[in-house]
Amino acid sequence: MPDIYDINFETQETNILPPPKRLRKMFDYLFSILYPLQWLRDLLLGDYKTGANYPNYNAFSAYTKGDRVFFFGDKGIYERTVTGSASGLNGPPSDPTRWMKIQYIFIGTDERIKYNSQIIMLEYELNRYYKVSTTDPQIFINNNSAQTNVFVMGNTGPTSSAMANNSSFSTSWMGNAPTFPAPLPDFTVNVPTSLLSTLGLTLQDQINNVRQFVDKYKLGGMTYNVIAF
Repeated sequence: MPDIYDINFETQETNILPPPKRLRKMFDYLFSILYPLQWLRDLLLGDYKTGANYPNYNAFSAYTKGDRVFFFGDKGIYERTVTGSASGLNGPPSDPTRWMKIQYIFIGTDERIKYNSQIIMLEYELNRYYKVSTTDPQIFINNNSAQTNVFVMGNTGPTSSAMANNSSFSTSWMGNAPTFPAPLPDFTVNVPTSLLSTLGLTLQDQINNVRQFVDKYKLGGMTYNVIAF
């Protein structure tokens, strides 16, 4: 069943035009007036709502006015405003006089409203966002468990570690100045090295690139780290 917002203004133009007026020059004239409405409908109720699927930007290609491309650097969609050569390795963001950014992310809102912090969902979201092919190593997440082998003295017995009369039966060691190891983060995001290396000039930039996405969906207060494998 077609979407109620799936409107083709060229078709509607034909439907409302009286038969005696259905001449090619009349069609062309009216559609030149209606085209901005079609462009805006396709932009909002098409690419923004359902998602945008355009070819990847090619630094060595020539583009015609109106061509649209996906740029991996910021996951945005750009439309060419003039005809001519491409914009080199820096891509459309570095050339605003010849490219117009029309979508900040290629994934539509119909899909993004379903995103959450469940592990299996967050793994899907990451692989989708970075366009990881199903035949390539996938981004995956694993939970970390904290293990602290120190003696705990609580206000009551049930909240304290077991203290035996004979030290040989003790399950943990109580020193004069116990040290506590740094706790592990709650979970780890494992990213293929071949992908992580393309996300920034430095390792910290690459990690921050992943974090800016994960931070949107992880539960508040949970900590994590990003590693390559």
